[in-house]
Amino acid sequence: MPLWGEQATTWIQGGREFHVGPGGKPENAGTKAEPWDLRSTLEGKHKLRGGDVVWVAGGIYKGCFTAKISGAKNKPVVVRAVPGERAVLDGVLDAGKYILELPDTSAWCVFWGLEIMVSDPTDIDDRRPSGFWFNAPNSKLINCHVHDTANCGFWRPAVDSEIYGCLLHNIGGQRKGRGQGNGHNIYTQNEIGAKRIRDNVIFNGFRNGIDIYTQQGFIDGYDLIGNTVFGASACANEGDKKMDIVIGGKKPASRILVRENLGWANGLGRHCEFGYWTDSLNKDIRLIDNTFAGHVKFRIWQTIEMTGNKFYGGISGPVKKEDHPGNDYGAPPRESVVFVRPNEYEPGRANLTVYNWADADTVPADLSKVVPVGAEFEIRNAQNWHKGPVVKGVYDGKPVSLPMAGMDPVQPIGAEGYIAREEMTGRAFNVFVVQSWTAGSRR
Repeated sequence: MPLWGEQATTWIQGGREFHVGPGGKPENAGTKAEPWDLRSTLEGKHKLRGGDVVWVAGGIYKGCFTAKISGAKNKPVVVRAVPGERAVLDGVLDAGKYILELPDTSAWCVFWGLEIMVSDPTDIDDRRPSGFWFNAPNSKLINCHVHDTANCGFWRPAVDSEIYGCLLHNIGGQRKGRGQGNGHNIYTQNEIGAKRIRDNVIFNGFRNGIDIYTQQGFIDGYDLIGNTVFGASACANEGDKKMDIVIGGKKPASRILVRENLGWANGLGRHCEFGYWTDSLNKDIRLIDNTFAGHVKFRIWQTIEMTGNKFYGGISGPVKKEDHPGNDYGAPPRESVVFVRPNEYEPGRANLTVYNWADADTVPADLSKVVPVGAEFEIRNAQNWHKGPVVKGVYDGKPVSLPMAGMDPVQPIGAEGYIAREEMTGRAFNVFVVQSWTAGSRR
């Protein structure tokens, strides 16, 4: 089976391929006919080495898992769901743990295309299992689907690691006895190198979307690039609205890059806060070519670079528009706009973010730079992935019409109705994912 993408191809030159299945056993050969089980594989029982690829077959893998595997520099161990199959890590059996834990003793490992969730509908407490607890350096989560878990953590030991192309939603829970939503879609700290959070769709949580915050730790070195972020605290069933992106804390933030991100706050008065806690003087931040359709609040920074941004919801704080003239601070356009973000690791895949300023029933999307003519393709609503494709066919090179009505988000498991109508993006803003396959490339 091919690992798509130039980067991925270089990882497995000379590597071995193994297989994991829901009915696998530790004593099996690790072949497709005799797969291993997931737990023994992640716990390092099979002596994986750099460049190896472990294919995870579709099915349910119940429990919480700790990865004790490492590759080598630029030769990671790749654990990837079989393309076209739904491989689900379900933390239903292990309350209070981490469904996928990547400890700092692991390194150079990649987890790709997995679904991480808690299926139990009876308890949305914020102490249910976290989706991932990411401490492994030089490692990646790629194109995973994480939902209906507690807080997801991306922590200081994960030096030069990355979360890429993932869907993260319905993260967190109601804090018992307090009537308050808690748990961030991504809660993160860093000191050395740069953590990369790129081309993800992060939405509809119980608290903040991307929460770069500390009281006693470090928040130095972040590249936030190409993410679509919206719906912070939409699941919380409360009036206290949080932020899609928060950067700051009781220690200063530094080396922050925020580039080409796309956001929507649905007119609810929340969106992003760059800088946090007024007693902390932050160091340096660069905001380049972002679109913020919601209010953006600034605090004090020693150095701030802002260029090419669109601030359609206004700004506040100690940042003067006249000091940063290379940005748009006016009203949004009247015509609809589609942003196409090709996936770096899977050719034929892209995120499609639509600002439907024209209030049209459908919006045309040019996929010519992503989908080859003659390829099969399907487009899914990122907010309701498992409902199935909203458009599919064989690509003829012409713009594809994206439907803007009826794109309601999936509700949190066990909390039907928590995402209220006023919290939904409706027809004004939607996010889709296109996937395509040329002859012989789809399993």
